[in-house]
Amino acid sequence: MNLKPLAVYLIAIFTLSIFLYLFLKNYSSTNYSKAKKEELLSAPSKFKLNTGDPCMHSVYGDPAGVQENYIKINLHCSKSNSSTNTLALEGISPDTYSGALYLLANVNVFEAGVIPERIDKLGNLISDNNQWRCFIGQNREIKNFNEKLKQKDTINCFYEFSFEDVKKYYENN
Repeated sequence: MNLKPLAVYLIAIFTLSIFLYLFLKNYSSTNYSKAKKEELLSAPSKFKLNTGDPCMHSVYGDPAGVQENYIKINLHCSKSNSSTNTLALEGISPDTYSGALYLLANVNVFEAGVIPERIDKLGNLISDNNQWRCFIGQNREIKNFNEKLKQKDTINCFYEFSFEDVKKYYENN
């Protein structure tokens, strides 16, 4: 029995498998790095138009594979216009309320301006006199946007809503 053809096939398969392994290892290290992940998370979508309306787009649903490590951000641009968004905590850097709003602005393609005490602007809705007011729960207004996020936080931000309007919103929802 001649084993030479079998040895040639085994050497060819072994060489091919080593080449394939090295190619895939190089490909994965080049295309799946931490830097690429950050780029994907922080870069705006190429398919969405830059908008001045922060309530034009929404990020619906619960992020897959993060269990309870997510937050919800509801933007109320007017009494009839709102946006519901869910973000995974692991994608938010820094993990503060301002970091979450900046990430949301990148994902939904609008400009954001947040200082520790208040929101200056979201899209074309500018807040000179604290027109943007954000709450965690029904009665805890966010006064420091550099505070750390907590799992399953729900942030409700209202633009030009009076105290009565906010109270009415929470009574109805």
